[in-house]
Amino acid sequence: MLNEEMEPVTGKPGNQTQFLSALIVFPGSMFMVACLVKSMGMSKGVPDDLRAKWSAMTYFVFFFTAGYLGFITIQLLNLSFPLELLTSAVFLGGSVFVFLVMQLTSITIREYRENKEHISEINQKLTAKNVELEKEIKARIKAENKAQTRLQHLGTLHTIDLMITSNLDLKMTMTI
Repeated sequence: MLNEEMEPVTGKPGNQTQFLSALIVFPGSMFMVACLVKSMGMSKGVPDDLRAKWSAMTYFVFFFTAGYLGFITIQLLNLSFPLELLTSAVFLGGSVFVFLVMQLTSITIREYRENKEHISEINQKLTAKNVELEKEIKARIKAENKAQTRLQHLGTLHTIDLMITSNLDLKMTMTI
């Protein structure tokens, strides 16, 4: 534990603890600023039905960021401000924020399940259609092979017909 009677940088008792508190909270405030920037950037892609909740979450992130920065300012400048009031407000905001996150998560999970089920149904229909198409392709290939065989027979008969009609000699025709 820090000894508050030690003379910190400013020479006032308690400032060492306040400075350390501000130093600990500072990285959190940077994460909050990053979250705020990310949230604002992502807001363009949020579906219309979720936009109000997303905006509320973004406002809460802004509120938390202000709370973090306010705490740091109070600590570093040794301002006379009831930190309990600031902390209470941040706690209240945090609980509402978590509630909103849980609501959005619930909506996201429900929509994910519905979409997954819908995709599964579509896949089943596509699989059945593929089976039908494969049968049709096989039938067409079989019909094409049969038609080619008939065409070859007709070609052979045509050749025989040409040979018969091209020669008037009966003995020669009979050898064909």
